[in-house]
Amino acid sequence: LLLLGGLMLASAPLPTGHAAPPTLLPTNYADGEVVRHPVVLLRGPAPTDATALLSTNESSTRATRALPGLARGGRYLALAELVPGENRLVLRAGAVESRLRLVYRPATTGHRVRCIYLTDASGDTTYQTPRADDPQDAPGRLDTAMKLLQCFTAERMHDLGFGRATFHLELDRDGRVDVHVLRGERPAADEYALDDQTWWRQVADLVARKLPAPNVKNVVVAAYTRFDRTTRRVRGHTALGGGDLGLFGSAGMFAWPRRLEDVFATFADTTPVDGTLVHDDSAGRSTVWGLASTTLGAVLHEMGHAFGLPHSTDPLDVMTRGFDRLNRVFSLVEPPPRSGGPPTEFPLEQAAAFAPVSAAALRASPWFQADGPPPGGDGPAISFGDDGSATCSSAAGVRYVALLRGGDAVGHRSFWAGATAPPREVVLSPADLALPGGAVDTVRVIDDRGASATERVVVPGRFVTSWHFAKTTHPWPDPSRFTALDARALDRMAADAGSRNEDARDGGQEIGIANARRDPSRGGLQREPRSAPLMLVGAWEKIDFDHRGRSARDRSGSLAERQANGKHEERGDFVGDEVVERAFADADVRERVGLLDREAQAPA
Repeated sequence: LLLLGGLMLASAPLPTGHAAPPTLLPTNYADGEVVRHPVVLLRGPAPTDATALLSTNESSTRATRALPGLARGGRYLALAELVPGENRLVLRAGAVESRLRLVYRPATTGHRVRCIYLTDASGDTTYQTPRADDPQDAPGRLDTAMKLLQCFTAERMHDLGFGRATFHLELDRDGRVDVHVLRGERPAADEYALDDQTWWRQVADLVARKLPAPNVKNVVVAAYTRFDRTTRRVRGHTALGGGDLGLFGSAGMFAWPRRLEDVFATFADTTPVDGTLVHDDSAGRSTVWGLASTTLGAVLHEMGHAFGLPHSTDPLDVMTRGFDRLNRVFSLVEPPPRSGGPPTEFPLEQAAAFAPVSAAALRASPWFQADGPPPGGDGPAISFGDDGSATCSSAAGVRYVALLRGGDAVGHRSFWAGATAPPREVVLSPADLALPGGAVDTVRVIDDRGASATERVVVPGRFVTSWHFAKTTHPWPDPSRFTALDARALDRMAADAGSRNEDARDGGQEIGIANARRDPSRGGLQREPRSAPLMLVGAWEKIDFDHRGRSARDRSGSLAERQANGKHEERGDFVGDEVVERAFADADVRERVGLLDREAQAPA
């Protein structure tokens, strides 16, 4: 009530509780945000009754100007392809419309991912498909796949707080992925006769000779993959990555979306996949959506190996079998498998992602730096102290330290928080290297330039690294125990063996108990012997237990060149981040990327 001129006036009550006008503005992008990759995934709230959405880029004249999105249960997903510069996006769901401005500034780095479509010597580019009306658009499917994986990586890195760091693609002037068609030198029948390791090495050699380029990671898909319906074996098919090459068969490519507008529909497509007609690599789901999810996810997994990632122990990590759930990043509900059942509701936390141990390594990779790594400087180093500690150092600053056991990343430290410069030295105590489940056997470090070094863990210990048997012998009546010798006999044997060390024809060298470091898995690394020679009973032989050999040191941020890391198998057996003469893959050639049905049906 108000008193005005002696009159009592009743004031109208102030409005309260008014709902905000409906909006489609995304929750994962801000207006005016700068983006360094071309395809973005928008997530946000939608009217609860909305079942469809349209994303339009008013700044684009491309075929991808308008793309259909998803809306369900008050949420939406939308894709948009950006053009360089400012992009004016309009999101519409029924009568609701929202506008968003994003700025696309293409990456300038020279570190790129290159897409190669490999034919046999005939040059035939057709891929196997059960669809009679398949347009045989391999470039379209590869363009969409690579952009989708790039977008997935950016969004999942952002969800972990690493910004939208992602790899960068070779694009033509129209913004399409530059798909290099490479003609092989052998007929498909000859390729089918190769084991996967030999095939991988031959393809790596072919790419190096025919398409030489610095600072590239190559994604190679073979056109000549064929499923034999009589034997039910697939030929010319693998998923094998490492070095600068990820090699894949095309058995599941018919299920991949051909255009960006097909993405959401593909991951909702419950069309059955008949394993008697095609290679069903769908993790037991036997549907188009399951086949697309697993095979695209396997491509990203092997790219991870090419970027230097080992496996982890996180079940949803792309670097384990988490890649089977790649579809969930582009879905609001997961369709049922062929075996039936209701659709699966899931939170985003149950979708595929790069686990922190993997994402932190990618963030430091030169392939994930949009404007390239800083120039100059030596790479990082790892040294081990007499107290069992490990010191990781780099003049450029340490960004990432990984702890590995049996090839899997089981722990890590990363230094990205805040604006402070990364430390130049990180010390790991013996306790840091003794994680639950067993001792760490390998340490990897990546510095601010993206250079890396990897070393086997070594700890102090006294052991024999190599020796020669002396020609002087002594009876050994009881092999269950060492024969006791007096000091005079030992002196004679030591003198005899010591004199042999000076004879090059015998290949002799001083033998003794070394004060050295022990390698917990291989035997050790030798230091200079500090004791007098100690010879053993027996005939003159050279026995060498010196495993100093080679450490998996790499300055490029990946595994050593000319080798694969490992093939994705049904049992998930891989070699880790370690230099080897060959990649290890122990499953049969027919068991490529799939997951055993019993694993697929196990509770998540």
